[in-house]
Amino acid sequence: MEASSLSPYRRWRRPVVTALLLALGEGLCRSGGPSQGISPQRVCRWRERVALAKPLGQSGRLRLAFASDLHAGRMTPTRTIASACEALMESQPDLILLGGDFVCSLTEELALILPILRRLRAPCGVFAVMGNHDHCANADVITAELEGIGIRVLRNRSVSLAAPFENVLLVGLDDHLCGLEIGRAHV
Repeated sequence: MEASSLSPYRRWRRPVVTALLLALGEGLCRSGGPSQGISPQRVCRWRERVALAKPLGQSGRLRLAFASDLHAGRMTPTRTIASACEALMESQPDLILLGGDFVCSLTEELALILPILRRLRAPCGVFAVMGNHDHCANADVITAELEGIGIRVLRNRSVSLAAPFENVLLVGLDDHLCGLEIGRAHV
């Protein structure tokens, strides 16, 4: 087989991105019914290695931690979110990404987890996008609260990482149904 017909992943095995993924979404790792939510003991955690077609920059490896669908409030107990965030920090990531749906349905639910999220730190930063639940509550308020504790929210915008990951561009797209239109994106 010719080298050009191979996928980019088979032609270029370096660099490797090590990812710690936490899935807290509705229906995952449930210990009881919807009223109990997800117990801290059942937080799912796994690691993935991803080979990229192009170099990250000066470094050959980026340790990325990701959590999504926290659903603070009646969906997920606060102690479960605290357990998940502790696991994120224990992985010693270079970068933390938060995938949205911070609240279940009310903006006030964010206050339950802001002290926990405030402790998230990584050398390249902590970045987030909004989810549909955040938009239903009030994405502008949630964005302001998260940015107030040092979490950069990407709503239809991008940011380049600094060296040694200077080839990495993070792109945050807002919800396609109820998010900001491209022309109204935050700068």
